[in-house]
Parts: sequence; structure tokens; C-alpha cells
Amino acid sequence: MYVWNVNTRKFITFLFADNTSGITSVAFSPDSKLVAAGDDQGEAQLWDVASGQRIGIPLTADTRPVESVAFSSDGKTLATGSTDGTARLWDVDLDDNDLTGAVSVGTKAVISVAFSPGGKMLATGDYDCMARLWNAATQQQLGGPLHRLTAPRGLILARSLIQLSRILPAGRCLDHPECP
Repeated sequence: MYVWNVNTRKFITFLFADNTSGITSVAFSPDSKLVAAGDDQGEAQLWDVASGQRIGIPLTADTRPVESVAFSSDGKTLATGSTDGTARLWDVDLDDNDLTGAVSVGTKAVISVAFSPGGKMLATGDYDCMARLWNAATQQQLGGPLHRLTAPRGLILARSLIQLSRILPAGRCLDHPECP
């Protein structure tokens, strides 16, 4: 992966994965010091942007592709969405990246993940065209699916979920009684 400064249009660094897999998704941490990348081998990896060095071991819970990655607003948790129908939450501790939770949307691939601004909710979008909200701490679904698109499958994209997460007040879920 090449990292560029979009303001100056200057090359910053090259981040190299030590396997031959293809990168499927990337996300910067809120402080822009780390970048996470999901790949088609079922791994997510973290890099230090300044040094270009990979941090820790790859985050692996399944061998199917990681379609989406997203950092929480405090940068302490990374969400990964996989084609196995699971979104996983990882503690981004530079010494030990632990799997802290997972939510299953069923048999369809999770193709997008996004946190609410306060980090209390996780939004997932799956290949079955369903968007769902989850309590990030308990991994419990908050109500039923938010929306089912009638357009072709797979059209719920991370951009839509990020826009949704921006309009939801931090820590609130449209006054849903199950929200923290």
C-alpha cells in the first residue's frame, strides 16, 4: 500500500504485507498514526504510518476475506467485517491485539462496518442489503434491521454507514430504548 499526503500530494511511505494477499479495505486511526488493512486471506494488519512498520501480529479469526475495517473514535477498537457473516471487534493494544467481541449477521458477508461518533454503536452492512446497529460493548443488536435496500445485493457501502453514524448523536440511537 502506498500512503500519500492528500494536501501536499507527496508520497509518505509504502506499507508492505508479507503475504501475497490482496488488500480489500483500509482505515486510518482517528489520530492518523496507524492504518489498518483487511485482506482477502482473512487477516487485518496494523501499520505505524510514520515508520511504515507493521505492528504486532495479523488479526485473524477466519480464513475468508475481510471486506471492511473501521476504528472506533478513540482509536482503541478496530472492527472488521468478514465474508463469513461476522463483524469482529479487536482491542488495538500495540502489545497484544485481542479479539474482544463478535456479532453475527447470519450467512451473508459483512461488507461494511462503521462506529457511531461516540463509539458506543457499531453499524454493519451485509451482502443481503441489510444495515444493523449493535451495542459495541455487549455486541447485542439494537432493534431490527434499519433498512433493506431493494436495489441489487451488496449496495450497502461503508460510506452510507459512516453517513448514518454521523447523523446519530454520540451514544444515542434515535432514542431507541435499548441504546446505552
